[in-house]
Amino acid sequence: MKRTLLTLVTILMMGMAASGHDDPPVFSQELLNEATTTGDPATMWMVGQCYALGSGVERDTTTALQWFMRVAQNDAQYMTCLGSYYENGNMMPKSYDRAVQCYRQAAEQDEFGAQWNLGRCYAKGYGVPQDKAIAMQWYERAANQEGGYMWQLGEMYLEGDDVPQDTQRAIQCFERAAQQEDYLSVLLGERYMSGDGIPQDLKRAFQCFEQVAKRNDGFSTAQWKTGECYANGIGVQQDKAMAQHWFELAAADDDMLKWELGERLATGNGVKQDKAAALKWFELAADDNPFYQRKLAECYASGKYVTRDKAQAAQWLKRAEKSAGK
Repeated sequence: MKRTLLTLVTILMMGMAASGHDDPPVFSQELLNEATTTGDPATMWMVGQCYALGSGVERDTTTALQWFMRVAQNDAQYMTCLGSYYENGNMMPKSYDRAVQCYRQAAEQDEFGAQWNLGRCYAKGYGVPQDKAIAMQWYERAANQEGGYMWQLGEMYLEGDDVPQDTQRAIQCFERAAQQEDYLSVLLGERYMSGDGIPQDLKRAFQCFEQVAKRNDGFSTAQWKTGECYANGIGVQQDKAMAQHWFELAAADDDMLKWELGERLATGNGVKQDKAAALKWFELAADDNPFYQRKLAECYASGKYVTRDKAQAAQWLKRAEKSAGK
């Protein structure tokens, strides 16, 4: 099964946490017994971290490396993590040569994180002679496997970082990344919307949002942005009914968006004004949320969006206090 960039980041964060950014693992006989008896990779890795840091046990990088290797020799992603330890010097003695060895071993097993890191080593001349052509080969191998790296390659082309500046190549990378990951399609839509680094294209921005909204009915950000496009006629003909349709889908499981939809309905902002529907969405947002219960109480007290009603204000305020005390 292909691992995601998020999984790789999680493993790398284990090293960051254990190097002082968060609470590191602490050695104990129970931890050692579990690692020895279960052979669980994450537990064995934590034992290695304890020895590498001297956390609850005398610091011993040789023993740490033995534990790390017991895991990494069977898992290319952990080998990538070990390479990062050598590159950054935060667990093992800093050594670009050893980092490259780890990255290369993992990269040859098609581990995209290692491929990207190996490309960076060639680009910067870390542990190997600088060679930007070889660097690009490894960058592209990683990017072809994982949308996040394809997007990062696009950023590099946009900025001319380790590669010749080429806006058209950057756009191609962004488009390919967007095909791999829904969240990147939304980012691309935002980029086309703002014209940040690439030519503004409102029609293409709308397409990016709508494509994700249609194929991923749980992606509220794409649904809401599609609604905004219809509401304001951005990249598509203005259609308040369609705007409301997408806003309602987006708001279904999000109290903040429920409240915002209520405000739009109350004021006719991008949708047909409907104060009765607005109240329904305000109440849905406030149903089990003390923050919005208080906001609705304030609305009843002031007459904002709803008919002023002191009894309703008191009732919602009492509900908020009760919910907050749970």
